[in-house]
Amino acid sequence: MHPRVRGHAPHGAAPRSARCATLHPWVRNSDPRDHVVLAGGAEERRTLVFRDYLRAHTEARQAYERLKRDLASRFTSDSHEEYAREKGAFVEATIAKAFEG
Repeated sequence: MHPRVRGHAPHGAAPRSARCATLHPWVRNSDPRDHVVLAGGAEERRTLVFRDYLRAHTEARQAYERLKRDLASRFTSDSHEEYAREKGAFVEATIAKAFEG
């Protein structure tokens, strides 16, 4: 596996076998980040399951939006790790629900 496939990679650094999605910055003064996952891999599946769950469940989508807005108001681009850690519990719980149902 390419060393940068799991996690963040500089723009354009993804291997051909990976898919990239540039997300809009939620954190103040933040640059968009490329999320790179191996095409067809477990992390891509988790990402798509999370996306699809939010699309299908309005209440979960609204809760995630509120959480991200709250975190964006508290963190700057210097604290991306803290921002990601704080939203991680919600993401993991949502993925677990999606796989259950």
